[in-house]
Amino acid sequence: MKIDLPSLKRRLLPCLRFFLSLVFLCLPYFFISQIHWRIRQFSFFRDVTDAARFARPQLWIILLVLAGVFYSLTRLETLYGDTFYSAYHARDPRPLSLSAKLAFLFSSPRFFLDFLVFALLLIFLPLSFTHPAAEELFGTAPGAKLRFLLLALPVLFLCGLGGRLSALAVWSAEKKRTETDSDWARKKRRRAYRREWASVFFLYLFTGFLLQLLFPQLVSIGSVLLRPEILKILAGIAAFFLLLALIRWIRAVCKRREALRRLRSVCEENGYLLSPVRRPYLSLFFPRAGEDFSVTAREVRYSCKFIPALRRGLPLVLSEDGIARYVHDIRIRGVTLLSWSSTRRFGYASDDRRILLVNPVPAKLLGSFEGKTFPLDNGDRVGEYLVYTPGAFLHMLELDCVEKRENAGYGYKK
Repeated sequence: MKIDLPSLKRRLLPCLRFFLSLVFLCLPYFFISQIHWRIRQFSFFRDVTDAARFARPQLWIILLVLAGVFYSLTRLETLYGDTFYSAYHARDPRPLSLSAKLAFLFSSPRFFLDFLVFALLLIFLPLSFTHPAAEELFGTAPGAKLRFLLLALPVLFLCGLGGRLSALAVWSAEKKRTETDSDWARKKRRRAYRREWASVFFLYLFTGFLLQLLFPQLVSIGSVLLRPEILKILAGIAAFFLLLALIRWIRAVCKRREALRRLRSVCEENGYLLSPVRRPYLSLFFPRAGEDFSVTAREVRYSCKFIPALRRGLPLVLSEDGIARYVHDIRIRGVTLLSWSSTRRFGYASDDRRILLVNPVPAKLLGSFEGKTFPLDNGDRVGEYLVYTPGAFLHMLELDCVEKRENAGYGYKK
């Protein structure tokens, strides 16, 4: 009987990749679980951390760190693996909203298979091997393991789901692929995976020790913070940060007020027809679909919509499919521990020329064309929209060259 080697390779390769992904998830998870628990058995460590008094909180710290390990490793496996990466970029249109991303993940058998195999390992392996801290915390009674699993499995499922959603948030800004990845691209992703995998492993290994060491000191500090004079200081600090937020909101309202004042002034001076501005200030905090106002100049009607950026430090990405993403990253020494994006849909249908007016303006404004991001400037196009600041739009409107600029570098022309 002749063996079809190419066909056999196509069948075995996904199984091998699944096995390796499971190994790279389970080994660090169980290793960190064992190390964090075993280090507590040394008398020196128990004395330093006052284990006789804080044993239970320290055991909960170990379990919380393991939840973080599962989140980060699942995120890396999704981000740099081939299965979800290929399926996500093959979707047309790609899932960009939260509901679309959840539908994409829940429609994938691999999503449930990964967690099912990991859950079976937790069920059938002894608790002393997978979670010795939980065995010490919940005891060795017959129902102790069941009580722990009923608590742990939903938490780990949510952590894994969060990790995969975080990876999808990164892909939302990547270029949409039209062909299969090259061997060089796959090797590059695997090298990045190994590098970040090692960083995450040592980071959580160190973090677990540090949290156990610092917990008694934090409790002591907490008792001090509850004193009336300290509470007054903390209330003052909270009031300071609330004041900063209030200043940010006032700044945004002032920027919008100045933009509206100049808009009305320029339209009145030049005889342009300005429609009523819909929700001029509420749209800063609660934007709605559709145009905010229109300007008719020289028999040309411009349909305008405000795009707010209340926090100047958050990068803003305007996608060609009508979605604005505010990108949030939490990094430690270049390693992204948590990444997510809040989205707002600005797209709407109109027969007129559509203008996006960014106000207030963020420090970093990007456009997205076929998933590839690029810096945006006044007059650049994003899909069917022209992007301007209010001042630049009015200046170009007076010069009658709102649509004269071309941005052919990313496939856009007037």
